[in-house]
Amino acid sequence: MSKRYRPLDKKMDWKFFDDALPIALEDLSQIKVLTEEYAQKLWRKYVEPKNSDQKDKESLIRIFKNSQVKAEWMEKWNQGKYEEVVSFLCSHVTWPKETKVLFFWSKQESVETTWKVFLKHWMNFLFDDEWPVLLSPTQPERIIFSPNGELWVAK
Repeated sequence: MSKRYRPLDKKMDWKFFDDALPIALEDLSQIKVLTEEYAQKLWRKYVEPKNSDQKDKESLIRIFKNSQVKAEWMEKWNQGKYEEVVSFLCSHVTWPKETKVLFFWSKQESVETTWKVFLKHWMNFLFDDEWPVLLSPTQPERIIFSPNGELWVAK
């Protein structure tokens, strides 16, 4: 790979190798783990609120909580109604399926994939649900998932 990415590792990236939620090799090949340094660079560029003295998730969360577009994702996960989350996202985020997306669990931990792969396997991305952020560098929407099961879409 490069200084931007590291290979998927079955132990470190176990969420993508979970037997209960298998991901086909074709889709796994489209999930690129960002190096910590590159993830931090992209976090500063795309996630940190502009014109903010607080450059942390708390300030980001306050911005999202003002969003009027929200849904429950955890309830749907627990009920096995995965497609309802996909339907909600597709009705509020109309990105082309091949759009490159970045999914941040934190400032240091992120992956790059396509909107199509994310929609197909969103459950795998949310094993760690401490306010992850999903975005596309080319699109205005930002999506944040809360640990209490809500998700917000904001521009």
